[in-house]
Amino acid sequence: MKNRLTFFLPVNTGYVTEGLPDHRFLDFYSGRSSASLYCAIVGNVVVPGGHGSNSSTPVLSDAPIWGQIAEAIKVAGSKPGVQLATAWQGYTGNKKFRSSEPQVFLSEARQLVDQMDADAIEKVLRSFELGAHIAIEHGFEHIQIHAAHGYLLSLLVDQRINHRAAVVLDRLVILAEQIKSRGAESSIRISMRTGDEVFDSVGMNIFHDSIVRLPFDFIDLSSGFYNVDKRLIYRKHPIGTACRIAP
Repeated sequence: MKNRLTFFLPVNTGYVTEGLPDHRFLDFYSGRSSASLYCAIVGNVVVPGGHGSNSSTPVLSDAPIWGQIAEAIKVAGSKPGVQLATAWQGYTGNKKFRSSEPQVFLSEARQLVDQMDADAIEKVLRSFELGAHIAIEHGFEHIQIHAAHGYLLSLLVDQRINHRAAVVLDRLVILAEQIKSRGAESSIRISMRTGDEVFDSVGMNIFHDSIVRLPFDFIDLSSGFYNVDKRLIYRKHPIGTACRIAP
């Protein structure tokens, strides 16, 4: 069996002020990093020009605090990582753990993507490229692309939602190669299922195969869309946990 690498799961601490991490944010990650942990990933960081999923989401910028966070994680003994994400203007997360009308969200998701022209999609992809560049400049050595949980990129990479998904996937190939050329690791997070049985019963393996072909160093497997079924994201049942870590 290959040696397992232990990652600290990306989380949104909420320790931010107007998009900028504060001292609590830095202390949170430095305190959870050590030589026993391979990589600590700063979670749910909005790319430049992107949209947060809530008012307490950090936004990546040239601010020195980001370099200080990366350095603090590294000094503590872990590889500093950052998870890049974006929602969209007007995004509202469901407060219930399971939506009573998941098909409504999925239908609205298709409409949202259909209304985006080529320039709008290009703008999103460039924001991830810029975010990766800025993060590496700050000293982050692992870049995770958040394409899960019903955020914007998770809609764009899925052919079942976006009929132009192949174009997006081709650009992600380039992004992964760009990250590697800068000497950093890369990963992509996806939701294996949305939580809606009807949607998940069609084309799921094709979607998974399209992600596996991408040249990211790691694939982070999650499940669930926030606006469909959050129980799949925050799984506490022992069986679900065992399935995730099984070889």
